[in-house]
Formats: sequence, structure tokens, C-alpha cells
Amino acid sequence: MEINFEDMVRALCKPGNEIVNELDSKKAHVLHMAIGIMGESVELLEGLIKDDKENISEELGDIEFYFEGMCQGVGHIPFIKIKNNTQDYFNLIDKLLIEAGNILDNAKKFVIYGDETKVNSILENLSNYSVALDQMYIATNHTRKEAIEYNIKKLSKRYKLLKYSNQAAKERADKQGK
Repeated sequence: MEINFEDMVRALCKPGNEIVNELDSKKAHVLHMAIGIMGESVELLEGLIKDDKENISEELGDIEFYFEGMCQGVGHIPFIKIKNNTQDYFNLIDKLLIEAGNILDNAKKFVIYGDETKVNSILENLSNYSVALDQMYIATNHTRKEAIEYNIKKLSKRYKLLKYSNQAAKERADKQGK
């Protein structure tokens, strides 16, 4: 029997209305944070390629935001600190992107497939991501504290009174004049 690929995809894609009906606040949060970790990891790679120190600082701060949000969503994990590392940051970004992809893949399995066991996999991926992130701080001569302070400054400007709104997210007041 010959299978038409387009028909197979159409038949096997889980319908959006089923996903929405099965979505709860925890699953929505986990998916949001996983997408954020992946997106910011890619933006960090772009900053590294351009050797843009300010952009590297910004993306590290954004990663910390989504990383902390994911930890809150699935249960905190301890940060594992690395004392020294001689790896170059392009090897480290590979590790970050692989773990970000693993986080996103396990979030998909948790949210879309309803596989509750994937929360433990996400915790393991977060631990691995944390190790690679700590190594990235060393390699780029940044600190977690600086990244978090940068993120607080940026988001305090974007979201007055630290209150989220779609309008403020679109307007990006912190980017005005840049």
C-alpha cells in the first residue's frame, strides 16, 4: 500500500481543538517556557556569531527569565556551578541548543501527548542546560547575576509596574531609540 505523505500528515497531526481542550494552565506555562528557552538560545547563538557583547548580555538575561519560569512550572532544581572550563563558546552553544531542543521535545510530549512522565525528563534537561549555561557564562566573561540584572532593567522598562500586557510586549518600550 502506497502512502501519500501529505495525507498521512493531515491524518496524524493532532487537531488544534483537541490540544486546546486538553490544555491546562500548567501545560500552557511549560510550553511557553520551553518555546522561550529555545528561541532565546538561538538568539544567543546569533549574538555570539556577531560578537555583539550587548546582545549576548540581553539574550543571557532572557534565557534566565525563561529558565526560571520553567523551573517554577515543573519544580525547582539546584543550580550546578562549574568552577572552570576551557571550551570555546561555539561548542557550548551546541550543548545549549541540544538541551533547549530536548526541553522543547519533552514539553511537547507532556503538553500535546499528555505524558506526565516527561516532567522528570524536563527536570533532567534543565539540569543539563544549567551546566551548559554556567559554562557559557565563564566562556563569555559574563555572570548569571549580570544577566538577571540586565533582564530586570529591560523588562522593568517594557512592562510598567511589572504588569504583562500584549500591547506592552508589542510596543517594546525598552527598544525605543535603538
